[in-house]
Amino acid sequence: RLVHEKGFQSVRKTDITRNGMVTDGSPCVILLDTLGELSRLYAAAEVAFVGGSLIPRGGHNVLEPGFQGKPVLFGPHMDNFRDAAALLTESGVGFQVSGPQEMVEKIDLLLQSPELRASVRRKAQQVLERNQGAARRIVDLVTTLLPEDGEAQGASVYDGNGAGLAFRMALDPPLAPDALPVLETIG
Repeated sequence: RLVHEKGFQSVRKTDITRNGMVTDGSPCVILLDTLGELSRLYAAAEVAFVGGSLIPRGGHNVLEPGFQGKPVLFGPHMDNFRDAAALLTESGVGFQVSGPQEMVEKIDLLLQSPELRASVRRKAQQVLERNQGAARRIVDLVTTLLPEDGEAQGASVYDGNGAGLAFRMALDPPLAPDALPVLETIG
């Protein structure tokens, strides 16, 4: 209803599949009600709202649209993706909104400003470049823990807040060169 009040059309993806895209030329909000198509839809979008975040559901992955250079809007309930939401917000790619009205206002602002969207694309690229290489850093860390003499070795990592053990990694010989260590999450 709010989408229509603001002058936007809305259409469900399943309706597009059945009937094709029918539009009167006004901006259209596609309500995705299918699985496995989100990434392609983000690529085609100008702005993305990531659901499950206006209500206490914990949110969804904001990195997918953010790393495609899209402005990402989400609500205050991002408990399951807190770090990702903070990363995008701090970098100017993500925008937390308090509710539907603020969401519509922010989307309108973003759609009216190609310069702002271009700025978000540049910032998203910078965030992506700064955060690439995590797998390499993990391999480098694990390599420092591998024993030279074949004896079993392990490592425990404690969280930075003093709350206790975050995870324990155990490496047992013989460790094949292509084998990956198992990380066990502790409580």
